[in-house]
Amino acid sequence: MRNQWLVYLFCLVLAVCEAHKRAAFAAEQPSASPKTSEGQAVDEKATTDKATENPAAELADAHLKLALAWQIEYRDAKKEDKAAIMKQRPSYSEYSIKFKELADAHPGTEIAASAHAWIAYNTSDKVDKAASMQALVDHHADSEELAKVMVRLIPYRVPTKTYEVQLKSLAERSSSQSVKAAAIYTLLKTYDRARSLRENVETAPDTLKRYSEAESNYFRNFAVKDSEIEALYKTLAEDYSDVVLKSGQHVNISKFVEDGLFKIQHLSVGRIAPDIVAEDIEEHEFKLSDYRGKVVMIAFWGSWCKPCRAMFPHERYLVEKLADKPFALIGVNSDKDVAEARKTAKEENLTWRSFWNGKAATRGQISNKWQVQSWPTTFILDAEGRIHYVGRGGDKADATIVKLLAVMGHDVDLSEPAEESESAE
Repeated sequence: MRNQWLVYLFCLVLAVCEAHKRAAFAAEQPSASPKTSEGQAVDEKATTDKATENPAAELADAHLKLALAWQIEYRDAKKEDKAAIMKQRPSYSEYSIKFKELADAHPGTEIAASAHAWIAYNTSDKVDKAASMQALVDHHADSEELAKVMVRLIPYRVPTKTYEVQLKSLAERSSSQSVKAAAIYTLLKTYDRARSLRENVETAPDTLKRYSEAESNYFRNFAVKDSEIEALYKTLAEDYSDVVLKSGQHVNISKFVEDGLFKIQHLSVGRIAPDIVAEDIEEHEFKLSDYRGKVVMIAFWGSWCKPCRAMFPHERYLVEKLADKPFALIGVNSDKDVAEARKTAKEENLTWRSFWNGKAATRGQISNKWQVQSWPTTFILDAEGRIHYVGRGGDKADATIVKLLAVMGHDVDLSEPAEESESAE
């Protein structure tokens, strides 16, 4: 019964979040009179009674009202009735058909752009989503609707080569500053996501099955150079810093560019890592640069983080195995209460020093500067402080440590001995 209640609660939270998301999208649907792709007004008869209306916006509003009504009904229903009401959840696929009919009936207009934008953002059908996105790219390259949907899709879109080509095309040929800015911004976000996915799959190969062939082929073979990415950031800053991108919240282009360039120039493989000067969990100040001359593994962790805790045994093994080698393990702890960090370190026998990220926890100064988005995250630096690995640890991290120590004349084997099976009685 408890599990059933948790399912109901999850569904309600999902519905509320989705309703807010749709509300933001519907609120931004245009209400201007429809125009052709050439900017000419359509037939007067078609706009006599609807000069300020867009039927696609009306349809989006109708679906939103239906979704909100369902949400309220579900929220107020008795527990025993919720399962039946859940089955009555408004269908997005049915409305996708209506939006497609609108787009087909008004080709080349803002009505079609709005309809395709709704489909691209809302439908779960990958074929329909891709077709509408392609229609926006091919026929509405200057539409504000396209600019909005590109930015809105960032958290939900797994990058592919096709999408990269579309974004590059829009950045080059659109005459709209908003579309150009949105295309470059989305392209940079896409590149960052591709790198992150590649690192995650290298650490946890089982996660590869979550992605389509087109998706996995793209991020597994991702090889865009830092110089190309850096050039895109500079273009965005120099040519589009005053453009306002709409995505349900304000996009600060200047801050986005500043963070992006800092990541490339200071947090990427091959770059000298920024220094850290802060107190450890025992409230004693020290510096990362104090460990120059050693191979350094920096582990971002928290007591609350189960994957972090799962790494403790191997981290203890590394510290013990390399005790006589020029190696140091340094933690960055994200517990809001430093006492909790000290308690965990004592209970888990974490003998190495850890910086404390402060009361802001995962949003503290150190993790913000190092742009750590997921926990755990591991950096491995050489004796000069140059970054050689960024990821979630594992075999590749160990191999990096072995390689860097070998350069310093220390040959080590970090493969842990297999546990001896219990002898039969």
